Amino acid sequence: MAVIKVLRDYCGEEGTDVDKNVFADSKHTVTRARAAALFASGLVEIVSDEAHPDDDKDSEAVAEGKNEPEPITSKPAPKPRNKSVAKAADKQSDQA
Repeated sequence: MAVIKVLRDYCGEEGTDVDKNVFADSKHTVTRARAAALFASGLVEIVSDEAHPDDDKDSEAVAEGKNEPEPITSKPAPKPRNKSVAKAADKQSDQA
């Protein structure tokens, strides 16, 4: 997680509730990715960039490919039931 100092008032990303109405000269804790995006746009100054234990777990999981979904196994299609054939077989057994 990174601590940022806001340089200019801004509203968050359009269509989301992220960082709504953030005022200048305030400090906030955000993710490293969000801090980098805001810093690149010139809205904030990064005060501290301390590693959070969860950040390392996420990056390791992505590196190892643990978050990849399993392929869907296909099942054989059910055999179609022809009702007319089944009735014909029943009629023959009744006549015998």
